[in-house]
Order: sequence, then C-alpha cells, then structure tokens
Amino acid sequence: MDLGLVSRYRKELYGFCAIWIILFHMAHNAMVDFSFGISVLQPLQAFVSVGSLGVDIFLFLSGISLYYSFQKNQRADLFIIKRLTRILPPLALTYGVFWIARFIGGDYSFAQLLWNFTLISRMVSGLPGGDNGMWFVVFIIGMYLIFPYIYLFIYGVYIEESSEKKSEGFIFMRMAALVVAALLFYWLVHKFDLKWFKISEIGLARIPIFIVGCYAGHLVKENVRLPWPVWIPVFMITIIFFVVVSPPGIRHWWWRLAYFPAGITVSYSLSFMIAAVSKLGSFGRRLQSVLGIFGGISLEVYLTHCILFTNKLGLPLIDGRLWLAIILAAFAVLWALAVGKATKAISKLINKRI
Repeated sequence: MDLGLVSRYRKELYGFCAIWIILFHMAHNAMVDFSFGISVLQPLQAFVSVGSLGVDIFLFLSGISLYYSFQKNQRADLFIIKRLTRILPPLALTYGVFWIARFIGGDYSFAQLLWNFTLISRMVSGLPGGDNGMWFVVFIIGMYLIFPYIYLFIYGVYIEESSEKKSEGFIFMRMAALVVAALLFYWLVHKFDLKWFKISEIGLARIPIFIVGCYAGHLVKENVRLPWPVWIPVFMITIIFFVVVSPPGIRHWWWRLAYFPAGITVSYSLSFMIAAVSKLGSFGRRLQSVLGIFGGISLEVYLTHCILFTNKLGLPLIDGRLWLAIILAAFAVLWALAVGKATKAISKLINKRI
C-alpha cells in the first residue's frame, strides 16, 4: 500500500479533522448530546467525544508538509518566516480581535491586552487555561521553530545532495531516538514537576506524533510502499483505540499518549474511507469538495470556533442547545473564510518581499 495516501488526501483530512474538533468542543465544552438520549446513537457520541484526536492527525500531517516545504529550501530563517506568516495573521484576525473586544468591554486592562499579544501568558499561566484554544497556537509555533533542528538530527544537512546518502535504517534509528527522547521528557516532567505537567501535557504528549510525521514525509517522498499484511495491525490499533479510549472513565496521567499511535493509524483509515467516497460519483466529489474547503481554512476554523466554544463568551448561551451550537459554528466558519482570504493576501505580500 502507498504511504502517500495521507498526502494525497491531506486537504480532505485537514477538513475532516476541523469538523471533528468542532463537534468535539460542542459535546465536551457546550454539553451538546449527539446521542439525543437514544442508545443506538451512543457510538456517534463516543466518536465525537474523541474528536481531539483530530489535533494529533493534524500534527502528523503537518510534519509531512513541513518536510516537503523544508526540502525545497533549507534556509531555516526563510522557512520559519513563511510558517509564521501562515499562522500570525489568522491569529491577529481572530484572537487579536477577540482580545481587543474584551479590552474595550472592560474585561482586560491595557497591560493585559499587550501581555496576551506576546503569547507568553499562554506558556506561563497554563496552556489549557484561559483562552483554551491558544495552547495549540503556542505549541505549533514552537514546533515550527524547532523543526529545522528535528530535520537536522534525523537527516543531517542537505541529505538529498549528499554524496553519501544515509541508509534508511540510520534515518529510522535517529527518528526513533528522538521519539524516545520526547517520551522520556514527558515522563520526567510528570515525575519531577507535576504542576507544570498538568498545564503542559496537552502539548508534550503530541511531540512524538509530530516527529513521526517529519519522518513520514521522507517515506512519502521516496514512494515507500508497505505490503498489505502490515496494515492489519493499523486497523487493529484503530479499533482498539475507539473501544478502549472512547468510553469515559478514569484517566491515567499517560492517557493522552494513546492518541500517538491512533493519530497515525486513524489518518490512514480515514484516507481509505475518503478514497472510497471519491468513487461514489457526484456525491463523492461534492463531499470531497466540502472537506477540501474546510481543509483550506482548517487553522482559521480552529481559531474562530475556539473563541466561541472554549471561552465563557458562548458556552453559557449554548447550554446544550444543538440548534444554537450549529448557528455559532456556522458563524465561526464564515468568519474563518473571511480570515482565510485576508491571510492569503497578507502572506502573498510578505512572500514577495523575502
């Protein structure tokens, strides 16, 4: 089987994950019950309840995309500038507007407003606290900044032009060592600084899948194919994840690490489904188109819906009412479309100057 399947349907996967995360926040934060009290619909509620897995899939795909982007031009400064021009304008047009509105409304002092714009507050006061969705922005910016070093560690400098191209085994071992180091760091933080662990584990647990995504980019580029029997455990892990992790229960300190392998396997499982749907004629093409539209503004949708579904702004208003949650979600999508257009224009302008 072609490992490039996730790359081929990358935009649709981004779109699916954006929708999945919105539904997750509807259920988890706004208390919307997608089972409507009907037992036969409980699997739907269970599926929605693990929608945060969409973040792991997003990071896996981001690792692949960043590998390709860095391959084109291995100048770290230009790479980081281009990445930041993709994330900072949407941030300013979503959370920036939200913070200014709260400042005008008297919720923030001017000093607090400036402090928010530094993003430092999201690192020292708790990533999942305050403006909940901001943890991901801080995290992904951090991943952008360290990506050139991850690439350098795994592949070395200008690997494609090297006269002594490193063996696949060498590359895999270095990637595996980096994943082990990330897992060890996760454990050490839990062991010696439990307070900081509680406010940062939501990001720390996602570092391994981002690293694997960086490695997967290389496999996709090299057109690596795996025999079908290898994919049996892929689907088994996917099924086990939904059976074991989905039901509510006691959360161990390491529970979020279960999303690491599942993020990879579910990515490919969804790719198979999208590939199958694409063969359903006009219906399949329309569905692909819708997912593609969401995929093109996935970051913007994430930011706008987080303002409405993870802050005190919209939650008391929704209070489990599905119809109201849908209206707010539609508003978030329209806002995201406008932000997406503005971001493209800004990025184009900046890229012309660098």
